[in-house]
Amino acid sequence: FDVNGQKVSGLTLQTNEYGTFNGVFVLPSAGLTGQMTIRNENGNTGFSVEEYKRPRFEVAFDPAKGSFKLGETVTITGKAEAYAGASIDNADVQYRVVRQVSFPYWWDFWRFAPSFGSDVEVANGTGSTEPDGTFSIEFTAVDDPTIPAERKAVFTYRVYADVTDAGGETRSAETTVRVGQVALSVSLDLPENIQREKAPQLAIDTKNLNGEFEPASGEIVIYPLENPGRILRDRMWQQPDKFLLSESQYIADFPHDVYSNEDDFHNWKRGEAIARIPFDTKNEKNYALTNIDKWAQGKYNAELVTTDKFGTEIKLNQFFTVYSLDDKIVPENALFWLSPEKDSGEPNEVARIYWGSAAPDIHAYIEIYRKNVIDETRRIRTGKDKNALLLPIFEKDRGGFSYSIFYVKYGRVHTHAGIIRVPWTNKELQITYETFRDKLKPGAAEEWRLKITGPKGEKVAAELLAAMYDASQDAFRPHQWNFNIYNTLGSPQQSFFNSGQAFGQSALSASGNGWNTGINFSFPQYDRLNWHVPYFGRHMVYMQRSMGAGRNESVAEIAMDSEAPATAMKAAPPAEADMVYVNGAVPAPEGSAAQQQPEPDFSDVPVRANLLTTNSTSINSTAAYLNSCGNGVEITKNRIFGYTDAGINLSSVDGTAAEPVLVANNFIQVAGTGTGYGIYSYFGAHHKIYHNTAECINTNAGSTAFYAYSGNNKQVLNNIFVNTGGGYAIYRNSTNGLVQC
Repeated sequence: FDVNGQKVSGLTLQTNEYGTFNGVFVLPSAGLTGQMTIRNENGNTGFSVEEYKRPRFEVAFDPAKGSFKLGETVTITGKAEAYAGASIDNADVQYRVVRQVSFPYWWDFWRFAPSFGSDVEVANGTGSTEPDGTFSIEFTAVDDPTIPAERKAVFTYRVYADVTDAGGETRSAETTVRVGQVALSVSLDLPENIQREKAPQLAIDTKNLNGEFEPASGEIVIYPLENPGRILRDRMWQQPDKFLLSESQYIADFPHDVYSNEDDFHNWKRGEAIARIPFDTKNEKNYALTNIDKWAQGKYNAELVTTDKFGTEIKLNQFFTVYSLDDKIVPENALFWLSPEKDSGEPNEVARIYWGSAAPDIHAYIEIYRKNVIDETRRIRTGKDKNALLLPIFEKDRGGFSYSIFYVKYGRVHTHAGIIRVPWTNKELQITYETFRDKLKPGAAEEWRLKITGPKGEKVAAELLAAMYDASQDAFRPHQWNFNIYNTLGSPQQSFFNSGQAFGQSALSASGNGWNTGINFSFPQYDRLNWHVPYFGRHMVYMQRSMGAGRNESVAEIAMDSEAPATAMKAAPPAEADMVYVNGAVPAPEGSAAQQQPEPDFSDVPVRANLLTTNSTSINSTAAYLNSCGNGVEITKNRIFGYTDAGINLSSVDGTAAEPVLVANNFIQVAGTGTGYGIYSYFGAHHKIYHNTAECINTNAGSTAFYAYSGNNKQVLNNIFVNTGGGYAIYRNSTNGLVQC
């Protein structure tokens, strides 16, 4: 099938005595290139058909050896070599180095590592290859000062190199160099469960951050951990942030529930050290657990302490459980405990899984699955002891089989599913070369001779498939064969008995009659302006003002013409449908005392926290125009955009020393082609113009962000006035008026 899924050709084939078949397809000479497919009734495989130019050479980096320190110079070497074996000399090399950050397991291995920083290019440059095709790249291992040293970050410096030969062909390669705040990587191979009678050796591996062996010495200290001393069940809710009961009272009432965090063994108290094991990986990598036969069952902490070559201390903590088949009780007062002693084997052997509970009276149900069906069931009554699950292995179990253990105790479901692995060792073939040719001459006939034997070295009848291809094609797409006709169990069969629908949690609420009665409260309404309501082509300003703050008091609505002077504002009697009511209030009846109240005075109403915008193209539009207003006027926290004449126009607005005119914390932007003003202060007295931002982007050269025209006692402080249209940021017509600016 071609790249469009259209059938190109087909073959009818028959398998031979080994169960294999083969045939030949002719690829289409026209059409699209790309991924094509071979299919039959049992499966398919894909292959790539491309037009390409065969590469002449390849580029490879040498492994980074040794340990490096942050701030030091790092040297990386590589080589450009032709596939025919010749060196590529005098080729241009371009490189760049990118730093990445990560946090290794040792900083805190059972918690999530933090996130810091991002990828940063720290170096780039050019060079050329030597006569032998080699080249070197030097860069400084730059640190990230924003990361605390205690985080023990590891920096990966990814080096990219492009090599171009004399013919213009370019080949690329990349490698990584790891440099950290510690220069050593340590691993300790320690099983999670250790049988006291069959204690394994501790395997220690020390490498530099680039994976090369780096000798190190130090000490492993073993500490016993003190468990809570009672059987704990899993908590189904979050740990509380406040405790109403004392710990002793809580445990007395709920003996199997977690009080704080005592179910997490990482928080258990460490006892006195019971073993100290010095090590030096230069001489030995495997060490015995000394005197383990005298250790009690339970949880232990192994702490490995060493230093890197620069003297930085490294600590690695691992936890493990020691148990003994001579002790009937399970370790750690565990409600469910399991330790596979032998979970793989050959036919005629027996798998052994040890399990148990510290709780009494356990009724367990065990299922054994073969070929994805239940082959055997067992019911076991036990408690306060260990049990051996013995599973004989048969020839039919090749590929593996599984088991599950299920029981309920203390309101919790406990289940475990595991696999017994039985490999296909009877099908393994050993292949060895009797003759091998790694250098060929064009046109010469060569022979490779191989020997095939069975798993025990016996003679076998076998069929071999071998292929030879141009290794340079790996530069475009790696080549590999995956072939496995023997099924191997990947995951255990899951029992129908599980914890998915058992012992969950639900929310509960309870209340009593009259337990939370309502109270009367104030519902304050504040003065506010609703600007730019279209009214016959004019912009009307509607002012809403609260007549009171208690219940059942209505809000009066005042209509004002935005083009009329402020002194002309009068209360317009709104229709009932247009009025705003608070908490279900109704308008007062005609002629009532409420309607005969005096008309409210709006002379001291502040203009505060409004968003004022317009799409008018008039060159005379103004957002806030105040004319001959009285004392105490406030225009604060407004956002004004798009007006062409003025953002705020104070025309003959007079304040006093006691009640000044305040224009503060406004953001204003005026635009257009006419003469525009961000803030226009025309005559008037006692103006305080503080902390405003006014930007004038008008194209008219006479535009001004702040214009002061005469007046007196005007203070202009801590403002930002910007004019990007070619006019003025600040302009005043005389030396009078401004006392501070």
